[in-house]
Amino acid sequence: MITEPRHFGEFILKEIDGFSRADRLVTGGLYPVGTVLGEVTETKELIALNPTAEDGSQKATAILMGMVDARTDPQKTVVLEQLTVVRKVALEWPDDITDEQKQTALAELKEKFIIAR
Repeated sequence: MITEPRHFGEFILKEIDGFSRADRLVTGGLYPVGTVLGEVTETKELIALNPTAEDGSQKATAILMGMVDARTDPQKTVVLEQLTVVRKVALEWPDDITDEQKQTALAELKEKFIIAR
């Protein structure tokens, strides 16, 4: 059986054209479509959400639109930063995230008007 990879932005239910997306630097890994991201305070670069970190990446701030390979160098890519409704089941989370941490992250996204349904 062949499994097709997820497509750019397939998790979006509704967005505000011209306002929801931004070009940002993402670093630190190979990330699939829909990865929930945090922002490292010192560099302002985005990285996969890490609820136990203390560098800023513990707070959910954006969602990755397409797959990106930023394992060796930061990559400029498109993320959702505000004014969007997304499919909750299509978001990518850290493997070890707890339900409480996920709820906290969803509340942080909601503060940016990113609503997960």
